[in-house]
Amino acid sequence: MDKPALPVGLITQIKATTRAMVLAAGGDAEVEALTGASRGQISKWKLDHHPDLMPIWAIAAIAFKTQDISFAAMLAEMASHQVVPVVGDGPSDANAADFVDDLIGLARTGAEMKSALGEAMSDRSVTPAEARVVLSEISKHKQTITRTERRLARVAARGNR
Repeated sequence: MDKPALPVGLITQIKATTRAMVLAAGGDAEVEALTGASRGQISKWKLDHHPDLMPIWAIAAIAFKTQDISFAAMLAEMASHQVVPVVGDGPSDANAADFVDDLIGLARTGAEMKSALGEAMSDRSVTPAEARVVLSEISKHKQTITRTERRLARVAARGNR
């Protein structure tokens, strides 16, 4: 069966999004470790003139690991929608002061998470209510990590400046 013709420019947009996602993941070596795909295959996914596209399972694995929404944003744009992050990224022009705030936030949420877990385990038994409290603190810490990770990824994407 022949593949249907895609709108002009769509493959280029998919390939550009693939390159952005690989960069956000930390490069070909990280994507190779995450997906098990060879570097040669990853290169094919990124090349405009090669017909291979990154499979959805690889996109999902990378998006889950990196919290990168490149493909979701591309699809939303094509459908005239907007992707709104659950966790805010903060200013797009992150500087050292912003990362000090991130460091403080990571220390705070990490300490709150550990404190909640320690309190829950103090009697060597964790109740369902205590588990919910700990899970809530873990979620807050993950959001702080995600926000910091996204801001660092934006800085890393600027290149070797």
